[in-house]
Parts: sequence; structure tokens; C-alpha cells
Amino acid sequence: MMCSAVFNVQSRHNTSRFLTTQYIIGMFISSFADSQNLDLSSNSAPFVRVRIARKSDSDAIRKLFRICFITGKDSPARAHLSVTIRTPAFHGAFALLILSIAIEIAILFPFSWTQGTSNHSGKIAVGAGTLALLAFSYLCCVIYSSVAFFARFCYNCLREDLKDIPKHYELRPVNRVSNAEENDPELEPTGKKAFWVAEEINPSTGRSAIVGCISLDELHPPLDIQPDLAELCRMCVSPHHRRRGIANALVEACEAHARNSKLNVSAIILRTSFYQPSARRLYTKNFGYKLVLEKTIYCGFERFPGYMYRKELKSQT
Repeated sequence: MMCSAVFNVQSRHNTSRFLTTQYIIGMFISSFADSQNLDLSSNSAPFVRVRIARKSDSDAIRKLFRICFITGKDSPARAHLSVTIRTPAFHGAFALLILSIAIEIAILFPFSWTQGTSNHSGKIAVGAGTLALLAFSYLCCVIYSSVAFFARFCYNCLREDLKDIPKHYELRPVNRVSNAEENDPELEPTGKKAFWVAEEINPSTGRSAIVGCISLDELHPPLDIQPDLAELCRMCVSPHHRRRGIANALVEACEAHARNSKLNVSAIILRTSFYQPSARRLYTKNFGYKLVLEKTIYCGFERFPGYMYRKELKSQT
């Protein structure tokens, strides 16, 4: 599902410039990109910028979040389901289902063309039907439980902070005088909490799309024992726009905001799971986050590790 175009990523600006909402990551297309309907005859190639989210971005953010965690390529829900259906228990139940159906068909179909049936064959048919029902029920439960954890997580996020992003993250218009009458004013954070989006803009067509997001939030119970900590969360990048440096830019924007000495943030923590290996590599190798906690997450018939990472910050004025 990755785009076939080859992109040259322009060198990023100084980290401190992420504190402004107009930081732009240059991403210029250098080869075939028909799959994205781009006009390569123009000198203005699409680029991606990181900015504070606006109210009009809410629907796109919620859609992107569902794709990245549930339905999209490499999403944790799909990754967990892929592992689940490869287990011996799943294969055994599936084989039992096929065998039971085959026995049922072999016994019942001749009965529809004959006048009588034997009690022995009838009992076998009932037994095969019962086994098929049990095997089918088990397979359905396994499939459901393998994605239920991530589905519940996504649902909770959508009805909590992602329901009203400007309100939860305490964003206000940049210029409350000039933007007071605008329907979709540019926003800025008022404190520790903030929400950023990565927006791809095509100058040739004037179209834009939200292709990534990240947020910095306060800790919630039982993790709110240290007021000088903040949590990096809601990190996701569209499956069609990965490996272009967008995730790096989002994390840098989040950290640059947290380093503001006025916010008194001494460290950032984040939580992720076993089924997000790319995210874990990004945090540990690119940004130096350290593993501080590993916890088993129970998901129906399965379980997998969950991780908490932490990074100490140096404030900047």
C-alpha cells in the first residue's frame, strides 16, 4: 500500500523552529507518482508541514487514527490477528470445522434422495454438526478477541480526547482579535498539552490531506504521581506516507514544545505494544527513549507484551 513514488526529503530546520506552527518539511517528488494523482509537470511539488491541529482537522484525524490502529497496513490489530490465525490451536479448530462439514455433507446429502435413514448415521450427522458449530464459535471468538483490545482502545480515544481536540488539549486562536470571527482559526497551545498534525499540501491543485498526528498530554491515574511528566501519545502516520521522515518531524515537534522551560516538563513517557515494532525502533534508536516497564496485556485468548518508555529532557529557554 506504500506509494510507488520516490521522494527526496529536504533537510529539516533547527529543532527550535518546531515551536512555531509554520514549520515545513520539504518533501519533493522526483519520479512516477500517478497513484497519487500528482502533476509532475509543475515546479511546485507536494510538501508536508507539521502544525498545530485545527478544529476542521478533527474528522480527518479520527479517520487516520482508525486506519493506523485497526484497518490499515501494519496496524497493531491486523498484526495481532495475523499472528493469532497462525497458531496451532486456530489451525486445529479450522481443520475440525472443515472435517465436520465434510462429514455432515457426506451423510446428509444421500438422505435427501432416499426414503429412510439409519439411527447410526443420524447420530453421526448430529455429532458432526455439533462439532462444526463449536469449532466455528471458537474461531469467531478468537478472531474477535484478537482485535477487541485495539478496537476498544481506539473507541475510547475517539470518545475522549479525539472527540473535541481543541477543548481537551486547551488550544486557543493564535490571534484572538483577528481570528475571533473566523470559522477555522489557527490555534496554539496554552500549556503543556498540545496536538500536532502532519499536513501534505499539493501547490499545483491546492489540495491538502492530514497524513500524520501526535499529541502531548498530561498523565492520567495511576501515572499522574509526578506533575513534571508528560505523555507522548496519538502518534500515527498514514500507511501511504511512511518512511519519509514524517514520524521524526512529529516527535521532534512534540519534544521541542515539551522542552519549553515555562512548562516545567522534566521527562516524557510513552506507551506502546509488541505489535508496533517500527514505533519502538523510532523511539529507541532515533530519539533515545529508554524502556522502563514491560507489562503483559491480555487480549481474549492471547496475551502480548506492552511497553513504557521514558526520556529525560533538557529545558530550553
